[in-house]
Amino acid sequence: MQLEGLHCSGFYHEFDMKKGDKPILSGEAGHEGLVEELRLRKLELEAQNQELIAARQKAEDIARLYTDLYVEIYNFSPAGYYRLDGDGRIEELNLNGARLLDKDRSALLGNFFSQFVAESSKSEFNRFFQKVFEKRSTESCEVKISVNGGTTRHLHLEGIVSEVEQKCLITAIDITAHQKMEASLRTSEEKYRKLHESLRDGYVYVTMDGRILESNTMFQNLVGFSQDELQHLTYFDLTPENWHAYENEIVNNEIIPKGFSRVYEKEYRKSDGSLLPVELRTFLIRDDQDQPVGMWAIVRDITQRKHSNDVLRESEKRYRNLIELTPTGIAIYQDLKYCYLNPAALAILGASSQEEMIGKPALSIVHPDSREEVVKRMELVLC
Repeated sequence: MQLEGLHCSGFYHEFDMKKGDKPILSGEAGHEGLVEELRLRKLELEAQNQELIAARQKAEDIARLYTDLYVEIYNFSPAGYYRLDGDGRIEELNLNGARLLDKDRSALLGNFFSQFVAESSKSEFNRFFQKVFEKRSTESCEVKISVNGGTTRHLHLEGIVSEVEQKCLITAIDITAHQKMEASLRTSEEKYRKLHESLRDGYVYVTMDGRILESNTMFQNLVGFSQDELQHLTYFDLTPENWHAYENEIVNNEIIPKGFSRVYEKEYRKSDGSLLPVELRTFLIRDDQDQPVGMWAIVRDITQRKHSNDVLRESEKRYRNLIELTPTGIAIYQDLKYCYLNPAALAILGASSQEEMIGKPALSIVHPDSREEVVKRMELVLC
């Protein structure tokens, strides 16, 4: 385009004067300078445009990368994701969400989520769904899902309302295996509890500092305290002081280093103040770091046995006194050797003490002429 020099000169004169400067362009020279300046400016803008295009492309590539990553995480997450409308229809779900309901993804869209909830869990799910919209906070519940073939799954659901779309967003985690494990654990615990309570011996579990944490009914009956009362006591409180040093020695020298004790005897002081003779065997409990955390023991009441032993000892004492005081000589032998002679027998044989005769052959005191007859009589007795 051709511009008249006068007009162009006037233009730049007016432009420069507005800046308060002297005119620097005029005539043909000013026109060529303007063209060059516009060309350079065009190149600069084109370079900037290319940079913007490259930056935009990079941003779009990054956005696509993160979008693909999000989609992959969403679809292959171990949790099921659902978007429900206000009526509870499924508008969107991921692959695991479809797997949990045991149907194709496309076949689930538009269905009410509640139609897959077992009858026994419908009221729980309905309360959960209602609370999500009412409270506008994260809510949770556990429900049973009925899927194809009569299979039942246990799901833990967490839901929240999306602020933008006002949809219910649900995360579902399959806890079927966990529920089965808990049921198995409850069954095992019940069996253990029944065994624990049916033991004819007492059972008690204590911490390393002696606090009583657990016991069965038999132990409570033995000592005369309830479980609530025992939880405020230590086994030191139940044990008379004269047994403390002995039991501490067993704990330090047997239970802690070996993990168990031999069967040993002690006494408990019952709630009425009376003493109860018992025998027990104690075992050590360690934590995951192999540190001692407690001890449990099987405790047996030996009152009757103690009484029987006392009666037996008293009977033996009376029997021994009878033998010792009888004027008839009595000798006991084993393997045809003397092992006991009463004072009357010692006097008859002219022996001064038991030691003089113990171990001697029984026939050593028999005259050779009578030994054959004595042997026959001994054989008759032994037969």
